Amino acid sequence: MKIVLTLIFTAFAIIIFAQPNSNLPAKIKGTETLPTSPNAAAQANGVKSPLVVVGLDTIIRVKPTYAYMSINITKLTGTSQMEFLGGKNTFWVFDKKGKEVIIKELVLKNIKAAMGVDVVEAMLKIPFKLKTDKNLYSIHYKWENANKTKNIDVITVL
Repeated sequence: MKIVLTLIFTAFAIIIFAQPNSNLPAKIKGTETLPTSPNAAAQANGVKSPLVVVGLDTIIRVKPTYAYMSINITKLTGTSQMEFLGGKNTFWVFDKKGKEVIIKELVLKNIKAAMGVDVVEAMLKIPFKLKTDKNLYSIHYKWENANKTKNIDVITVL
């Protein structure tokens, strides 16, 4: 399953980066694979985390009609809370035929850090389908800092 998700991640990255208006991260050499839960694949450039946990959240009360992809990034180093909050959060949702599904909702964020220490805890909620929808979707999430030198990419199928 992990190999299949890695192949899917690579294919989506090629598609997304090959689009005319997209920008590649400034430091491609430093891209590292992050350890994730079994249902996901993640990579980062300029930041590190010992674990990225990805799951499905249907009990959130903000917009109770949606199912959310939950991403918990623990002990994120190489960035600060302000840099993470000032970065750009983007996500894409694709159905099983590979067609993009447009979601107009926002990424919900809960970002914590200890004062004076650049270790960030990030909890992200990404809406991707209605709760009543039983189909599988692939979700690609990307965070990029303001000057595009650091990024995190996560992909999963839920």
